[in-house]
Amino acid sequence: MVGSAESFFTFDRILATVAIVVGVVGIWRAEHLFGKLNKRADKMREDFLGSATTTLVSYASFTKALQGIALSPTELSKDGALPY
Repeated sequence: MVGSAESFFTFDRILATVAIVVGVVGIWRAEHLFGKLNKRADKMREDFLGSATTTLVSYASFTKALQGIALSPTELSKDGALPY
């Protein structure tokens, strides 16, 4: 009877150790995956800000270029007229 009680505690300790190892590995994987997700989000933010900057600079350049051009609404077609 004493032998079976000792083996139960040994099995219980082994099972607890395996559960701890599985938990630690799970936490490590989650941290690794969230790190990759954070890097991807940073890259997406940089790409978005770069695209927005390019678009705004393009519109600003176009607007500045239009200031030097004298457009006559009578010379443009209806589709080509710019609203003032």
